[in-house]
Amino acid sequence: MAGTDAPQLVLSGVGHWNPALGPVFSAAWHQALTATAGTVTIPASAFDGGGGIYGIGIAQSGFGGNPQFTAYSEFAPIRVGGAAAGDRAAAPLITGAAGGPTHAAEVTRTAPRFTLRYDAGAVPGARSAEVEFSAPAPTVNGSLNTFSNANGSGLDNDGINTPSTVHRTLPAAAGSVRLDALALGLSTSQVYDVRVLALDRARKVVGQASALSTLSVDDGPAPGGSTVLSFAAAGPHSVAALRTTAGGTEIRRYDPATGVYGAVLTSDSGAGSDYEVLGATADRALLVHRSAAGGDVRVETWNTVTGALAGSGELPADTYTFVVGRVDAAHERGALLLRSAADNSDLVLPVDLTSGTPGAPIPADPAGVPAGTYSLLDFDSSTGVVYLAKGAPAFLCLGGVTVARVDLAARTVTGAGSTSGCSHGFASDGAGTLYNLSATSISTKIVPGSVLTGLDESTGVQGDPTALRQEVPVALAVDGVHKVAVVSYSGPAGTAYFGSQQGLVLDNNATGQLVLVDLTSGTVLRTVNGFSMGSHGGPLVHGGEMNSLQLDPATRTGWTYAAYDGQIQQFSY
Repeated sequence: MAGTDAPQLVLSGVGHWNPALGPVFSAAWHQALTATAGTVTIPASAFDGGGGIYGIGIAQSGFGGNPQFTAYSEFAPIRVGGAAAGDRAAAPLITGAAGGPTHAAEVTRTAPRFTLRYDAGAVPGARSAEVEFSAPAPTVNGSLNTFSNANGSGLDNDGINTPSTVHRTLPAAAGSVRLDALALGLSTSQVYDVRVLALDRARKVVGQASALSTLSVDDGPAPGGSTVLSFAAAGPHSVAALRTTAGGTEIRRYDPATGVYGAVLTSDSGAGSDYEVLGATADRALLVHRSAAGGDVRVETWNTVTGALAGSGELPADTYTFVVGRVDAAHERGALLLRSAADNSDLVLPVDLTSGTPGAPIPADPAGVPAGTYSLLDFDSSTGVVYLAKGAPAFLCLGGVTVARVDLAARTVTGAGSTSGCSHGFASDGAGTLYNLSATSISTKIVPGSVLTGLDESTGVQGDPTALRQEVPVALAVDGVHKVAVVSYSGPAGTAYFGSQQGLVLDNNATGQLVLVDLTSGTVLRTVNGFSMGSHGGPLVHGGEMNSLQLDPATRTGWTYAAYDGQIQQFSY
């Protein structure tokens, strides 16, 4: 074959048998070919995924380097039977929170129990059965089917792709059992495939795995098929901005304890209108609102106890551009970062949440800092001071930036030390330290490394950076009470190869991840899978994923946007 160099005979993993048929391909077994013709015996141990379809082909060149540049020949499928196709349990039937037995059911965090009806009695030798729940979906590639070994003769764990989440032995070959999704360890705002395998007297699998049913484990879908634009987690005073199926927008009360949406606080039925929730306190919600006609942005403070508008102010489009905003519940204040249309300078607009009245904008560029530098904002809730940093651009990013310290009471701005100008997250711990999540890229051919660095607010001195991993992060949230940072990534780190700014992930079942970091020691505590860290929001949303991770230190609970922005996903940290 032309272009052949150091060829290898390769065997795929189970279920992903041809590199031309999917976005991710892995060679589970390989052997060098040293002659132009001959015979190779593939050992039985290479088919360690059990029954299913495998592919055999030749890697003509590039094997062992970046798999994206490996040249493969045609592949031949081969089926490892494990059992006859007729020796297969029936697809299970699931009765969820509502309705009767079905092959696609839903449960919620507040009502997680469901009934599983199964039948493996027709499989020869079956004496009991087990139910298997797949890896969570959707994946980073959009897949909802995360069983790799369809028609398999064993549990899904091929050593390459994320394995199934959990399996449980059932008491008989056929019957009905009552199960609890949370007690099983299934995460919320996720979809799972469910199948049944027959077991013999020795509790070993006989026959093939059943066809699939689907179980959605929800936190609480937005009402009427709406999508979540933004939200503020503030216990029973939480609110969410939704886009309705008619194209309008509304602000609804939201109970994070139950995932239930309440009454509409305010709305705009105009298709293309927009709301963004900047934050909430025990009795106030700070919003920005633009009508469907576009133009001016309105700053609105709503009393969430009475449901009345507490106050508002206009940001004329020919004068200001809204960038990002936050709320300081401890001092009943809000702050919006604006950009002047006249000279591109940065301004901070203070908002008194008690009266709902915006103040006069405060010039926020320290001496020597170019206008339009800042795009990230956070409060130190212990002092009520606002700090500004620079978000990373879409491409190469180098260098540092002066952090702006804006005193809302004194209406002054000063420099507060220097931090990375390539920030993907910026947060105060509420106790005198700012944290910057950055990723410096010196070349389009190198995967950037993500770094978390503290900055002492009183001295302006940077702490020792904590290197996380080679991958561009998405967002940051800090729990200053427990000294924990939560960092989100769009997927696993993958393998870094020269020539790409993204690591190559060979896991077909990969999802977004949260990484929990001990701020005291700089160590990674654990990594949590099962998230979808993509873009969200409407035309008002700026500052990257500034508010996409929200934490409650009192309960060590967090929230983020679920897949497809259909609900707010809760997690524990």
